[in-house]
Amino acid sequence: DKGVIHELLTGYHLNGGKHMSPDAKQKHDELKSKMSKEEYENANKLAKSTAEHIHKHVKGNIDSVHWSSKPGDIKRITGTHESQQENPSDIVVKFKKKRATAKHPHLGLSAKSSSSKAIGFHNGGTKELGNFLTKHLG
Repeated sequence: DKGVIHELLTGYHLNGGKHMSPDAKQKHDELKSKMSKEEYENANKLAKSTAEHIHKHVKGNIDSVHWSSKPGDIKRITGTHESQQENPSDIVVKFKKKRATAKHPHLGLSAKSSSSKAIGFHNGGTKELGNFLTKHLG
């Protein structure tokens, strides 16, 4: 639940303080109701910081933000068929302007939340995501 609330709140902040969808709002409200006020405030602070960091790197080029945690969401959002195994993105950001070197105007994010500094990560997804992160966030 900690990871899900992090992705929902990160998407909320990336999306200008609006939930990514009615489903995202419903899940957010459900999870928030199970958290203490302090837990929620901490989760919100972390997600806001995550979103600010992403905004800084994409320089305001965000057109829309989508929650993509369910099978079939990636295809519905991007038009590209990829399984959750191939693309484990929790959030898909659509850019206003596609980079000249990109095949499409989307960036998939797999939001992680942990009290440990060592966060396990594996992305069996596209080569493009790795290239983007290395070039723009590395």
